Amino acid sequence: MKRVGTESRGIITSGLDNMKLEEQVTSVALSNKLRKLLDDINVQKPSLFYRDWTGAKEDEVMMWGNEPDWCEDNIPCYTASELGEMLPSSGIEYHKTIDITGKWSCGQSYPSMIIIKDDNEANVRARMLIYLLENKLSHLK
Repeated sequence: MKRVGTESRGIITSGLDNMKLEEQVTSVALSNKLRKLLDDINVQKPSLFYRDWTGAKEDEVMMWGNEPDWCEDNIPCYTASELGEMLPSSGIEYHKTIDITGKWSCGQSYPSMIIIKDDNEANVRARMLIYLLENKLSHLK
């Protein structure tokens, strides 16, 4: 059995303590694309993190505070958890691929089979949400 995390003072961590913030939220390109899609369907989904303009660099991620917020002038940078709340609760599976690439993958089998891969979980979930919205297979409120 492979140990995935470590225990320190009673807290179990996943071993991702050194992961940079920009690796835990959607990329600039996907953040911009999601923002445009959400604007097109007149939906505002707050996020805990944001970039202050569409041309921001990957590492220019800022935090609102203790709670997610929304601002017309900013680009939300969604976490995997925030995207998980927007995606349908059934029919989609997520896992880290155990091949040489080590990429995250996300698959949907209905109405047709699609598998999406990316370097981080937030991007995989963002790509799946974009696919579902663009193909009118999911709706957000």
